[in-house]
Amino acid sequence: GKHGHDVIGTSIFTIFPEIPSEWFKLKTKPVYDLGCRSFITWQQRPYLFKCRNVRPVTQQAEFMYQNITLNPMRTPTGKVNSLFLSVQDATAEALASLTIPK
Repeated sequence: GKHGHDVIGTSIFTIFPEIPSEWFKLKTKPVYDLGCRSFITWQQRPYLFKCRNVRPVTQQAEFMYQNITLNPMRTPTGKVNSLFLSVQDATAEALASLTIPK
């Protein structure tokens, strides 16, 4: 529900104030400090961005469970100044796991 021209240059914490900033900064630390990927699984936090679940098979979920990959973006000199997020829908996996008796 956000338009690029409205959010470019704005902090992610301003756009999505529900994201805990200190927690998220810890998750991004390996990306900036080591230049490697970092991951957030639905088991750690069910979602980063609360999206409605739109898949027909998993409609019983009230939101989309997400696995997130934080990827470094390097400058031509190899420095990591920013990152990009990859969001994977993990709703089917989460629902299957949550309904299996342990």
